[in-house]
Amino acid sequence: MKKKRQAGAAAIALLCALCAAALLWPEGIWVIEEARAAVESAPPDGAGGYVCPVDFAALQNVNKDIYAWLYIPGAGINEPLVQREDDSYYYLTHNSAGREEASGALFTESAYNSRDFSDPATVIYGKNTARKRLFAELQAAYSSAEGLEEYAEIIIYLPEEELRYQVFAAAPFRSYHLLHYFNFSNEDRRRVFLQAVDSVRTVDANWNEAVGVAPGDSLLILSTTRSGNSAMSYLVLARRA
Repeated sequence: MKKKRQAGAAAIALLCALCAAALLWPEGIWVIEEARAAVESAPPDGAGGYVCPVDFAALQNVNKDIYAWLYIPGAGINEPLVQREDDSYYYLTHNSAGREEASGALFTESAYNSRDFSDPATVIYGKNTARKRLFAELQAAYSSAEGLEEYAEIIIYLPEEELRYQVFAAAPFRSYHLLHYFNFSNEDRRRVFLQAVDSVRTVDANWNEAVGVAPGDSLLILSTTRSGNSAMSYLVLARRA
C-alpha cells in the first residue's frame, strides 16, 4: 500500500510539473523547441536524398509565417525564419510563434526578398538580445578571424532543400536599409557595398581572403545591432556554397 501511495504521489508531482511547464511554455513554443533539438541532432548529409530535420507542417500550424530555419553550427544560433506579407516590421515586436514579445524574431522583408533565397542578396534581421536567442551571439562569434573560420558555415533549411553558405566577412556598418540603398542586382553597386565592408577597420571587423566572392554569387547577410553602439549595425556576410 505504501508503494502505491508513493507511486501515486510521484504521478501527481509529474502531472503538476507538466501543467506548470505548459503554462510557462505555450504549445507553439514547445514545437519550436522540438525543432531546435531536431536540428542539433540531425545527422550529416547522406546519400539518400534530402531529409529535412525540421517539421515545417507543425511549425506552420503554430505560425504560417515560418518558412525557413537558420542554423550556424557551434555558434549558438538555431532559429526559425519568418516573413510577414503585409508588415515588414511586425517581427520586430513579435516572436516566431507570432506572440507579442519585445525581442522579436529573425525575419526577412517580403518587399525585398522572396522566400526561396533566389535573390542576389537576402538580408536576415534579428535583435541583439540578452537572452542567448536570435542574434545575441552573432557579434561575439564573428568578432575574431578565428571565429570567422570556426563558424564558417551557415545552413538554411527549407521544406524541400537545404542551402549552405560560407561566411567571408563580418563588420560593424552604418545602419542603412541595405536592400534599399544597394542594388545587389547591379554588379557595380554590389562591389561598392563589399568594398565598404572591407574598408572597415575595427577590432571586430574581419574578412576571410581565402573565400572568393565572384560576380553572381548569391549572398546572405545577417544584420543585428552592434553591441555598445545601437546606432550601428553588425553584419555577417556569406556566399552560397
